[in-house]
Amino acid sequence: MHHPRAMVPFSNNFHIAVKSTTWALSQLLRCLLVTIIWTVRALPAVSDSVLLQGEGLVTSPCDAPQLRRLVIPTGPQAPPDTPASERLTPYNTHLDLGIGHLRPIADWHVRGWFTQIRLPLFQTPHRAPFAWLLDGWLLDVSSGTYRPFGTAGMIETDYESPSFLVYEARPNGWYRLRYARGVDADGTAWSHQCFFKLSTIPLGIERWEERFLSASISPLHFRTKVRHALHATPSISAHRLKWIPAEPDQYHLTPLQVRGDWMQVRVTEPSDYCVSPKAPMIQTYIGWIKWRDEKIGSWLWYYTRGC
Repeated sequence: MHHPRAMVPFSNNFHIAVKSTTWALSQLLRCLLVTIIWTVRALPAVSDSVLLQGEGLVTSPCDAPQLRRLVIPTGPQAPPDTPASERLTPYNTHLDLGIGHLRPIADWHVRGWFTQIRLPLFQTPHRAPFAWLLDGWLLDVSSGTYRPFGTAGMIETDYESPSFLVYEARPNGWYRLRYARGVDADGTAWSHQCFFKLSTIPLGIERWEERFLSASISPLHFRTKVRHALHATPSISAHRLKWIPAEPDQYHLTPLQVRGDWMQVRVTEPSDYCVSPKAPMIQTYIGWIKWRDEKIGSWLWYYTRGC
């Protein structure tokens, strides 16, 4: 006689085996998940305090995976003897002033602030740095040699306070600055704004139009001692209201607004800025001047040391 109950123990064992296997797999997956989580937590965090070195492409320095294993170079312990304070002059009419300058955004009058910064320099964006500005030293990465960094490639923008000229600033954070005197593109390098936080003094880029429109500087004048036209509207073909004198002590310009390469100004003639006694007859005119071009940047400058 056939007894179907004889199959029951086998069926029970089968279900027990399946449950045991399922439980074992779930525990294995759980262990794998925990391992992955702790591995990820153990990875160094990507931050602005580590910099690029070595070879390879880097698309975004602020969050590139390469940053996880890189460190800032260590410079000499002794502070450098800062070279003589030779600087670029805006009255060199062949000097390109670019689009603005790199400077501290706070503690503007900190003397020697450029010896308190850490900045990698790149020949082109997305590559490894070829040099560093490191606490007053200039490090050549290829040779590993240090030399004191001076101000020969900088320009005075406030009382005895120099800035780095900036020639390009891209939306993705890369910018090109001048760090040495050089000729044309020589003496310039690229860096990225995410490295500003590495310095003990916070840095920022200020465009010339922003600085010129601020109330913290003196009135403006042209860099060249030639007369310039004051136009009724922002156009070369617009009606010329008058000629602005060639000598800067005969006038000064107060900027009112900027539209691209054109600036609306108030011309005071003769200048009464830091003049005593003032001229008996002072006249003012409002019109538009062309204030910059692609060859030398700004045509205008100001008295960085006041009167």
